[in-house]
Amino acid sequence: MTAGYVHALPAGAVSVVFAVGVLWEGVVAGLMWWTVFGYARGTARKRWLFLAFLLAAAFFGAFVVLTEVFLAYELASTQVRLFMATLLSAFVAERWWVSDRDSDSDSEPISTSR
Repeated sequence: MTAGYVHALPAGAVSVVFAVGVLWEGVVAGLMWWTVFGYARGTARKRWLFLAFLLAAAFFGAFVVLTEVFLAYELASTQVRLFMATLLSAFVAERWWVSDRDSDSDSEPISTSR
């Protein structure tokens, strides 16, 4: 049984949804890496970290909504777990950022020298 059959969608629509998902995750990954490299150089800003996590949480949140729309409840538990893990990761990253950098200000780039 194919995904198009299960969700009563044409194969082309399933392919478009899949492509949008891959593109969305690529943007999230790019923002995460941008923040990591900026953090290593001392030029990172927390708003990039928050934007990356916001887009990641929105991605998994969208999947939770789609499982309701298409009545694909067998997939919902995985998406909810990934959504919660993303939110927990954002919290841990923000707490680590503040404790490591001794600042929660986003107005100036963070300096790596102490």
